[in-house]
Amino acid sequence: MPWHVLLVSSGIFYISIKLVAICKKRTFVIVTKQTENMVECNEYFDGKVKSLALENSEGKATVGVMEKGDYEFGTSTIEYMTVISGAMSVLLPGETKWKTFKPFQTFVVQKDTKFVLHLEEASAYRCMYK
Repeated sequence: MPWHVLLVSSGIFYISIKLVAICKKRTFVIVTKQTENMVECNEYFDGKVKSLALENSEGKATVGVMEKGDYEFGTSTIEYMTVISGAMSVLLPGETKWKTFKPFQTFVVQKDTKFVLHLEEASAYRCMYK
């Protein structure tokens, strides 16, 4: 199915689509809506993962939600992922055992790697990029 992009140049927001990953022979796109105050609204994996992103004096951060499912992400910076609600089982790069993280627990993913998440229920997270 082709994607059509509407670009609104009124200064309020714009919508763009960027290719982010090819995983298991499926192409995933990210839809980004950016507002005047520079908060970005992101969608991944056909809308099953959504986040709000901002950048300030502490760096870039996102808060988001994920539906039940399995997801593979790539990193370009070090990422500090903290579970807010629900639980995330994570297979970190170089590891053979899955580790489960619950609310207020954080895991770290090194830059330029991939990690896999398995969620048994919808969950919320915060991610800090360094």
